[in-house]
Amino acid sequence: MKASTKKYFTRLWNFSGGRLAVLAAMAVLAAALEGAALLLLVPLFQSVKGVPVDQSIYIPLLGTLFDSIKNRDHVLLAALGLFALFSVAQEYVKRWSAVFSTGIKAGFVRELGDNLYAAFALAGWRALLLRRKSDVANALSNELKMIDMGTQIMIQLAETVPMVLIQAGICAFISPLGTLGAVTVGGLFFAVMRPVNRKLGGLGEMMNSLMKDNLADVFEHLNGIKEVKSYGAERAHIARFEEKNRGTQDNYVNFIKLFSGTSFIYNSATMLLMAAFFFLAVTVFNIGIVKLIVIFIIFMRIWPVFYGYQVSMQMLMLMFPAWESFSTALDELRAAREEPPAAADGRKLALSRLIELKNISFAYEEGRAPALCDISLRIPANTSLAVTGPSGSGKSTLVDILIGLLHPDAGEVFVDDTAIDAQAIACWRGMIGFVPQETFLFRGTVRDNLLWSKPSASEAELWEALDCAAADFVRAMPKGLDSELGDRGVRMSGGERQRIALARALLRKPALLILDEATSSVDTETERRICSALEKLRGRMTIVTIAHRLSTIKTADRIVVIENGRLVEEGTFDELASRAGGRFAGLAGTGQ
Repeated sequence: MKASTKKYFTRLWNFSGGRLAVLAAMAVLAAALEGAALLLLVPLFQSVKGVPVDQSIYIPLLGTLFDSIKNRDHVLLAALGLFALFSVAQEYVKRWSAVFSTGIKAGFVRELGDNLYAAFALAGWRALLLRRKSDVANALSNELKMIDMGTQIMIQLAETVPMVLIQAGICAFISPLGTLGAVTVGGLFFAVMRPVNRKLGGLGEMMNSLMKDNLADVFEHLNGIKEVKSYGAERAHIARFEEKNRGTQDNYVNFIKLFSGTSFIYNSATMLLMAAFFFLAVTVFNIGIVKLIVIFIIFMRIWPVFYGYQVSMQMLMLMFPAWESFSTALDELRAAREEPPAAADGRKLALSRLIELKNISFAYEEGRAPALCDISLRIPANTSLAVTGPSGSGKSTLVDILIGLLHPDAGEVFVDDTAIDAQAIACWRGMIGFVPQETFLFRGTVRDNLLWSKPSASEAELWEALDCAAADFVRAMPKGLDSELGDRGVRMSGGERQRIALARALLRKPALLILDEATSSVDTETERRICSALEKLRGRMTIVTIAHRLSTIKTADRIVVIENGRLVEEGTFDELASRAGGRFAGLAGTGQ
């Protein structure tokens, strides 16, 4: 935790820079004004008729000023006027200090959120596969809120330091022994509370972990809501949610028990100490009434600040576990960043001859069987290739490597003579149209979803893409392109969603079109129309299709069969179907 805490302060300082120095100057000015106002209490009280003048209290500058005023009423008026002036000036400085500090805090938290979101968006696909998406959502919501609260507390603590030092100095000037006793007791109180603070830190870590797990369960439920309802498993999810929610509640109650226990001890001790101080001040030290009142006022201002420090430290026990989790996620995602260097921006890439995969091997984890093993494949430009094979054979992994989502452990992918490395990946992806098996549509209209692929597209281009994807049903919709699709396209059938996704891919007129089971959710007639539309594109772009349906792949220029991560057969549909004992013949025999 110490390393994480140091990292937090370093990041806050690096973000704030000179602004923290300005904030410190404003805090010192506010404290100085408050100190001056408190010092004015001495001549103010001594100017009141019937209150004896305590000659043991002499404030050099103020003493000279008020000694020159002979009339006690005039002294009272001058003291009140200066007291009001300094107090108003202090409140004005505190107001702008609050605005300034809030700007620092809000900017710091906003930058953290921006950095994490960017790190998530730019992280490599392999890193994203291994991370729960709900953890990122939790970091951007719950954890960032805790960091926001903790940063506010931290800045407020820093702002009160000058005030405490100045007021303690005034107390020491008036009563050195009493001030020493108060500071000693306050220090002992902090020392006694350290074990409690450590226990609160443990509860904070547990609460943060429970909230992350609970959010993960909610995400799983939402993503699988159809299956959950189909299996009637709602009660199981509710029970699991309630169990973790109850754990969070119990930890929070335990946190408040410790927290309120500290408050009880502190407030009770404060009252007892003040009573003891007054008794000793009057009976043993014979402190005058003016000095006693001033010390009492200052102590009543300082002791709540000491208590505030303790409360703040305990509240920070909730913040630092959240900060540690947040900063770890940020560092890990940044380490997995795949954004190409700035020097690569604008790189030109053309697919004029062929795509070539040379000796590609890939495993998701060390020690596990490879998903792909020594795959070599040539795809001539403007031809169509179909990839088939049993489930789990490595087809989708091959597509992910072709797109550049995954980087092979061995081997390379070439477009013409250019290796698709980190320098070329952004340009390469700009040339690809991709239709995944699990179609994802954004909440919004048909137009919104299409323009996401190509923001500059004209309305004529939108309709052309829809026609190519056999998505003419959009014309029959009441609002046409401006029809709402609902969350994840829930207002459309599976086949309609896939046709919108295909239109989105075709809109950018890609050099390479990849279809991952793109006709798996459509009926025979719609599949025929999509295949007919794709036939018209032959010769105009390179098409790679992953499919099980023979009707989808039989017109491909070439078919490859993958099994257990290896390329086992290759040829045209007729060639593969005619090979006795071939893997493809077996697939055809099973209807795959």
